[in-house]
Amino acid sequence: MTTLSKWKVLFPNEHSYTPLVGILGLGGSYASYLKDSPSILEQMSEKGIIASKFCGFHIGSAPLNQPGSMVLGGYEKNRVLGDVGMFDLGTSDTIPTAGPRASHLDVVPDFETGPSPFNESKGISLWHHLNDDPPLDPSRRGININPSVPYMYLPKGICEGAAQYLALTWNEGLALYRWDIGNESFRIISSSAYMAFVLADKNFKNITIK
Repeated sequence: MTTLSKWKVLFPNEHSYTPLVGILGLGGSYASYLKDSPSILEQMSEKGIIASKFCGFHIGSAPLNQPGSMVLGGYEKNRVLGDVGMFDLGTSDTIPTAGPRASHLDVVPDFETGPSPFNESKGISLWHHLNDDPPLDPSRRGININPSVPYMYLPKGICEGAAQYLALTWNEGLALYRWDIGNESFRIISSSAYMAFVLADKNFKNITIK
């Protein structure tokens, strides 16, 4: 755990802001695994405060009025719905991380019911629209699953493709994509549209997160 007394995030336009929240790492970092330094969960488990060195985190659902949940030493079984993926922890040749690691297979703007907000009759594969040279092996599209990061970092070409369907514009000063305020964005957010992320877990099972 690291304590910072002064911390500012600087944008390309030289404006900055001070974040109001920090990050508390429950699991061991990449460096701590190398140094055999126990994580918070490992220390709590060794002292008998929690049953195991694992934790369950669920972000909740605003439409269902369901609050988020975090359980140290276990998980809430009733919150595990649909397919369950198993992901390796540790390092790889592409991502040096101690967090969950998965293979990223596709990104698909799609919708559930009603008229399509994208002027398409079905989902659009953004990976298939990439002009990789040479083609990128799907097994090497490694990603780091990190819920503490406030942004989504996607390969070049994916963001540009998604922006065409999601009424996004690139802001040079912030170096971020922003929503356009207008009829186009309202049509999307008032529909059943979603962005699907297709991942492969350690057993090569495809899991779609909407």
